[in-house]
Amino acid sequence: MGPGLRIRSGDGGLTLIESASFEEEGFIAAFTTRKGGWSPRPFDGLNMGFGVPDDPRNVRLNRIAALRALGLEPSLAAAMRQVHGDRIAEVTEALKGRGGLDHSTAFAETDGMYTALRGVALMATFADCVPVIIADRTGRKIGLVHAGWKGTALDIAVKLALRMGFEQGRAEDFMAVIGPCVGPCCYEVGEDVAATLVKAGGSGALETEGDAIRADLGLMNELRLVGLGFAPGRIERYEGCTSCEEDSFFSHRRDKGRTGRSAAIAAIAV
Repeated sequence: MGPGLRIRSGDGGLTLIESASFEEEGFIAAFTTRKGGWSPRPFDGLNMGFGVPDDPRNVRLNRIAALRALGLEPSLAAAMRQVHGDRIAEVTEALKGRGGLDHSTAFAETDGMYTALRGVALMATFADCVPVIIADRTGRKIGLVHAGWKGTALDIAVKLALRMGFEQGRAEDFMAVIGPCVGPCCYEVGEDVAATLVKAGGSGALETEGDAIRADLGLMNELRLVGLGFAPGRIERYEGCTSCEEDSFFSHRRDKGRTGRSAAIAAIAV
């Protein structure tokens, strides 16, 4: 799983992965699994995504259960309609609660959010893409991004850190956790995608196996944050693969697009 990460259980078999390091600093950084919840196959059971053909009532129940398991008020949660871009929104007092329980009010065409509001959960959904949560310990801000290969190539995690105020003199104030995503074992890319990732500084996250090119998007996001100036010891990363771990995670690639979504949840603790 990775050092600093641990399992949290909730009612009805609900299971999340959370960062103990973030908790020690007064933050919440967690990732849902598929365990628990109300959704039927093929979205069983803790589907957190409105953008799949699951009953929205199931998704609301699942989101409420996960948020409450973390001690967060569901009505304040904010979420996005993700498009594999690099738009980042700040969740202010006037914008809290957008999209958390009602997909129609979610931040449109957005793949990153941050906030300085205590107790306001930020949510992004995933099924192989990379969830990255970043916190500023001194500035008391937290943010997250959804990074597929396009978002990774667009450096969305780095852009989030900069939007939150990262600078070299404050590097020790920042910490990050990279959640469950598809691993290089199951993520083969074409030459065009590989070339785009190399151009974006990701050559160290690519490997070849015969004619196959495999990408480690989690590693690439980590390397990009280190390149920005993050201390390596301030970055945690889930060590596993959403495609391989069928009992625990949804996987768009493994399940050929018909699957649910896990969520990354980030907040400043109350």
